[in-house]
Amino acid sequence: MQWRLVALAGATVGLGLAPFASLANPRLGLLLVPASAALVAARPRSGVSRGASARGGVAAAALWLALVALTGCGGGLAVGGARLRAIDAGAFDRLADRPVTATGFVTAVPRRSDGTVSVRVQTADGRLLIEAPEPIPDLPIGREVRASGTLREPDDWEIGYLRTHG
Repeated sequence: MQWRLVALAGATVGLGLAPFASLANPRLGLLLVPASAALVAARPRSGVSRGASARGGVAAAALWLALVALTGCGGGLAVGGARLRAIDAGAFDRLADRPVTATGFVTAVPRRSDGTVSVRVQTADGRLLIEAPEPIPDLPIGREVRASGTLREPDDWEIGYLRTHG
């Protein structure tokens, strides 16, 4: 069996589950250490020793592969959780319904829809999505912009989209 493929599959599952089961405490990643030690101790030897049944050798190999997948999944969860915390750490964190002036740099191509332009901007305080009515000139990525307005909490349907962009 290709144990590397099993480890990669476990890590992929862990990364995929990270948004749903993010490790809130980075120290929980230390649980990977005993799992890795168990992996080394439980690795089946090549061939079946005298007196051992073939079925026992297959069970030992299956158990070892399950430990490999579990360790990969734990690693994927830890890396995915760290990635999500890094994305969330970059968000603009101020109270809503307050006037604010923000200066920052355009980080994505502006989106135009129904007479409104939405621009993602990186400021010194975090990332913002700025919405302004047309007409707005072309804003290339990297252009410095300054905007004044009132912060608002996103609508329910916007939360997922904005969360993925920090």
